Amino acid sequence: MVDWRKTLSGIEGRLRQLEDEAAIRVVLASYGRAIDRGDQTALSDIFVADAEIHYGSDVYEGDGAGFAPAVLAIRQGMVRTQHLLGQSVIKIAGTSAHVETYGQAVHIISNDGQLMEFVTGNRYLDDLRRNKGRWQITKRQVVIDWARELIADDGLLVRVSGPPIGAYGSDDPSANFL
Repeated sequence: MVDWRKTLSGIEGRLRQLEDEAAIRVVLASYGRAIDRGDQTALSDIFVADAEIHYGSDVYEGDGAGFAPAVLAIRQGMVRTQHLLGQSVIKIAGTSAHVETYGQAVHIISNDGQLMEFVTGNRYLDDLRRNKGRWQITKRQVVIDWARELIADDGLLVRVSGPPIGAYGSDDPSANFL
């Protein structure tokens, strides 16, 4: 005879795992959108206020409360950025999770009128905590696996016929989309 309580309990546990993984992936994806669009509120919401954040001394070393304003001030000096996420390995234990996510970050920087393309292949090593049903990052260590900096040619920001070009802040087509 089937023990339905045990079967349902197992299903509930697997469902909780899937829900948590999906919610964590939303947090991670929200980071790229928030930083690329310059959305300080959304970026601040990803981290707990006392999070430990380690991007290196030339970018940011500090807590979650100071991260968004500091990084967006740096981002303000860039023409464009695009943060792309790859695969994530997620290990959940109750209300805590360890996540390693691969990514690439593209930064178009104007240096005395000359466009530079700075691209990194990186990984985010994140600790997250679920509190009141919501996941947030409590610790982030960025690891740079490779980086390249190139002088950009005139074709880098070519106006494509048809679709709109992305922009920083509220001028972006997605600003009021989601």
